[in-house]
Amino acid sequence: MRRVPLAALVLLLTACDSEETRNNSIEDPASYRTATTEDKRGRAIFAGGLSLPVPTNATVTYPQGIDTRLLQLSGRGYTVELDDFGAFNGSANTSLAGAPGTIEDRSRPGCTSRVIRVRLPGTTPAVLICPPGDQADCTQAPAQATIVTVCTTDSACRQVDAIVTGAKFASKPWPRVPLPDPHLSPNKPACRA
Repeated sequence: MRRVPLAALVLLLTACDSEETRNNSIEDPASYRTATTEDKRGRAIFAGGLSLPVPTNATVTYPQGIDTRLLQLSGRGYTVELDDFGAFNGSANTSLAGAPGTIEDRSRPGCTSRVIRVRLPGTTPAVLICPPGDQADCTQAPAQATIVTVCTTDSACRQVDAIVTGAKFASKPWPRVPLPDPHLSPNKPACRA
């Protein structure tokens, strides 16, 4: 008879552990809130506590992408777009605000373009990492933010560099992220590389 309450206690503790794992996900619905006017100035908040400075005269939007939530900062001659789709699995060749990342240059004449993938301090429930031959020991993959920057002039590129260099990560509990506007399409980028 004493085994039944002990087994129930073990199951309850196991459920608490798995609940904590889910709360570490950047996809937790409790991490999102309705956008406010304050989200368009100061710092733009993104998933996993990542935030970027918003320059004067920049436009901040939270559009809904095809399969992910987006954050877009646009200004004269530049666009910075963030999404949180997929898992961070690259070997880092740079860092952003202390987090490991990768950077890829896709520039062409008249359009400076970079793709930065940075590991977010959280997991993605959509991607699992499983050891070979052992499907029972899978874990959620680390989350990533993909930051695509484009700029058309030297001054616009300096502004983009200031935005990226000003990135910060807040500690947990992470600030809640504005929900995307389902009726808002992403702005056309300043140029296409």
